[in-house]
Amino acid sequence: MRWLLLSLLLAAFAACDVSAHEEEDAGEPEAAATPCDGKNDCTACRACAAKVACAAYLTACQKSSACVGLDQCILLCGADASCIQDCKVANAAGIQLYEASLQCLVCVQCPVDCAGYAVCQ
Repeated sequence: MRWLLLSLLLAAFAACDVSAHEEEDAGEPEAAATPCDGKNDCTACRACAAKVACAAYLTACQKSSACVGLDQCILLCGADASCIQDCKVANAAGIQLYEASLQCLVCVQCPVDCAGYAVCQ
């Protein structure tokens, strides 16, 4: 089940537009920030991070029907912002766990390989 959730979280990033970021990074690549980062492949980095560093976040999300529901709903939305907002309203109890999983996978563990795939704070 964890891999199903992971695949859904990873698929959610497929609809993201990273073209603006790619233009910014035409120069030297940044140094890898974590052991999983620096593969020049966001999918590979997220898969690596999901195995250990982010496993607790993914497990917590998996155990929450609202988090899983949010993940599944957002996956169906693609880049439709109003659809994503509707998913968040319908699965409000899962937002914190879902966002923590995304932050771990993309912003904390894969900031170089996945730069531009999500808004990181």
